[in-house]
Amino acid sequence: ALAATTNGGETWQAIPIPSNGQNVAKQGTWFGNNGNPLSLIFQDANDGWYYDWQLFQTHDGGKTWHAEPTKGAIIRMGEATDGSIWALEQAGNNSTLWRISGDSYSQWIKLIDQFPVDMNEVFLTVVDSQHIWISYWVNFIGDNPNPGTQLYVTSDRGKNWDRIIPPKPCDMYPTILSPVDTQEIWMGCGFAQGAGSGISAVFESPDGGESWTEKR
Repeated sequence: ALAATTNGGETWQAIPIPSNGQNVAKQGTWFGNNGNPLSLIFQDANDGWYYDWQLFQTHDGGKTWHAEPTKGAIIRMGEATDGSIWALEQAGNNSTLWRISGDSYSQWIKLIDQFPVDMNEVFLTVVDSQHIWISYWVNFIGDNPNPGTQLYVTSDRGKNWDRIIPPKPCDMYPTILSPVDTQEIWMGCGFAQGAGSGISAVFESPDGGESWTEKR
């Protein structure tokens, strides 16, 4: 189900789920929204997107939805401080980062493709129009030489990426980033009890990921 509020959560009104968006088979997959079947991002009270294996757009607050034909699954979307919307799409082994422009998928601006291909538990964090973070987790299954958390940041709108080495134990567990600005970065990682080791940790960086201090 989907619901919307216009008064800070005091009351909620049901809105329709996009057609063909109700029964998406996600079991057995590791794409970014595994276990979270509904993914929404809104620019304002009327204009927003519902994304999963399909992409839908609304211009009336979710009363009606329009399907957008994409090349693959939209696994993460994020909004920058300047209001621009970004999206990470995965189609087979192709990963593409887009900056959304206009009202349709055909107007999106491609920033980079073929980023990493083995992306599990993906998180896209947009700071501003130039600085974007991507964190993803590589499963230990198989002969992958780099299991654990992979953390990258760009300061030129995706043209170049710097790999950041997260501190232990966040180097081996799914990581969520929450930047305050381009330099102050907060990071959380871990697994819930009963779903792995139960380890959890929170860190802060004052210098864009060069150094980290654990917050207990």
